[in-house]
Amino acid sequence: LGVPPAAVALIFKAFYGFALKLDTLGAALAMGTSAVSVLINHDENIPSNSSQFVYPVLLFGGGLLTFLDTYRSKPIGTYSKLPGLDDGPVEQTAFDRKLGYKIGMEIHHGIFMFLFWLVLLVG
Repeated sequence: LGVPPAAVALIFKAFYGFALKLDTLGAALAMGTSAVSVLINHDENIPSNSSQFVYPVLLFGGGLLTFLDTYRSKPIGTYSKLPGLDDGPVEQTAFDRKLGYKIGMEIHHGIFMFLFWLVLLVG
């Protein structure tokens, strides 16, 4: 008794608050990846270093499922429409600028970081 049950309760409360803000697909992906994360940590039959492969596969799989869901006639997730070429010039909103500031890197930096991670993983 004591701190560990309280810590687990706080984690599940935080997850519940996070999942309320997601659509149906996002909540399902979050629950699935959470279950896999709990499964691979401290399991006697799964090696502890398997997380270096499992987490990227989970990220890729979630992205792939989301990508495929966008092309369904009735998608499970909620997606906003991106501006097309015929819509004219698109101005950046305050949210776009804030998001770019929060991330702190451009797309080519992200690609470099991914390739760097891949070299470290394979090497």
